[in-house]
Amino acid sequence: MNQPAKSTARSWEQGSGTVLSLALIALALLLSGVIALVAAAYSGAKAQSAADLAALAGAQALNDPLAAGGAQPCQQAGRVAGDNQASLNQCLIEGQDLIVRVSRPLNLGPWHLVANAAAKAGPDPNQQP
Repeated sequence: MNQPAKSTARSWEQGSGTVLSLALIALALLLSGVIALVAAAYSGAKAQSAADLAALAGAQALNDPLAAGGAQPCQQAGRVAGDNQASLNQCLIEGQDLIVRVSRPLNLGPWHLVANAAAKAGPDPNQQP
């Protein structure tokens, strides 16, 4: 008759595989969270860069139409935002200043988030004409 083999593991080692597995799962979740936070920060920085560039391009078109090739300020801002993988959501002209709001998509697996940013550009108010 066959008898089951006796376990050579000591009683204090039983269940250590479960604890190790849980620790590895927790580490994987922690690393996933860190990667998601870094990706969100990166996307926010890219959205802010797109807003800054769009505002500068639109302000240049507003204050020096010949330099911008005759483009309208908000059209120029939208073009530059699009070139930076962002969407122009709002474009306001206040005197010689241009204010823009842009959004940039952020896809983190099953989550589809949006990074928003705003910028204002215009001539230096302290500059002598």
